[in-house]
Amino acid sequence: MIRKSCLAAAISFFTLTTAQAADIEPPAAFDWSGPYAGIVAGYSWSSFDVSPTDLPNSDDFKWNQSFDVDGAFVGAEAGWNHQMDSVVLGIAADFSVMGAKGDSPIDVEDKDEIYVGELQWLATLRGKIGYALDNVLLFATGGAAMTEAKLAYEDYDRGVLDVRLEDTDTMFGWVAGGGIEFALAPVSVKIEYLYADFDDLNFDLSEEIFGDAEVDTHILRGGLMFHL
Repeated sequence: MIRKSCLAAAISFFTLTTAQAADIEPPAAFDWSGPYAGIVAGYSWSSFDVSPTDLPNSDDFKWNQSFDVDGAFVGAEAGWNHQMDSVVLGIAADFSVMGAKGDSPIDVEDKDEIYVGELQWLATLRGKIGYALDNVLLFATGGAAMTEAKLAYEDYDRGVLDVRLEDTDTMFGWVAGGGIEFALAPVSVKIEYLYADFDDLNFDLSEEIFGDAEVDTHILRGGLMFHL
């Protein structure tokens, strides 16, 4: 008798629990649609391929050369997404203050004459297409890029800077890349890679040192976005 009562109670409890569980609706999928804004930060690796017009290389001087300009950066991004089923379309704009800097010797033996390259800021305006897996978004992105770069010539005398000549140029180009973003409403975090290729940096440092430099940049960054 006791066993039958316990069995009946267990069946009743299971039936009630099952009915209550059936009434609970699963959480709604994350909706990527709408505006957002946030911060980005990361590291960039750039190449400056310098080509003075009238200064060929020799055994003692390496006027035509390529060198690295690397550094960290921080910036802001804003954009808008529109989700259609699992497809997400969007547009994004960002601006970053760059800390990228590098140098390379021109004077092969003494190394007292050097090039110094810098990226001072970077801005992009990009389209975006992605595939949403609920709160995970896989995306590709591409568009226009703009940066301000500086090239300088420095001459040292016994380790002390004697001459510095510099020129700054604003360059336009294109950018493309992709990444992954994770959302926990109303915040999302992302990591992405971008490659940017720019028009030539035109420099005029002196009557003898002038020409152009090809500049391209690899960018790896993270972002914290607030969905409005």
